[in-house]
Amino acid sequence: MTTSHKLRTPLAVSAMILATLVLPVGATGSAQAAGSGCTHSVTDSGRTGSVFCSKTPGMATRQHRVVVTCIHYRGTKVKIYGPWVYGGHTSSATCSPNGKAGVFSVDHERRSRG
Repeated sequence: MTTSHKLRTPLAVSAMILATLVLPVGATGSAQAAGSGCTHSVTDSGRTGSVFCSKTPGMATRQHRVVVTCIHYRGTKVKIYGPWVYGGHTSSATCSPNGKAGVFSVDHERRSRG
């Protein structure tokens, strides 16, 4: 892991503060989605949402992907989607590489594919 030290602009600081204010308590860690076998998490200073779903016995073709609602520092919300992956793998999506938007919420979708 590399560490960089950057000067934060007022814009980036505003986005980070906004992301901190709108995230529910504990959202910067991980949360188990009730009864789904999936764990949601927020990483990368509140810019990336991820979901990990365990393998479901008898459902080898079950896929999932993360659905992240991002919020721009001005309050605009947009949904983005991670790639479809099989159980035992993580799907992630990043709202903004430059800090202008952060994760508002994390959810997931499932489908059966073969």
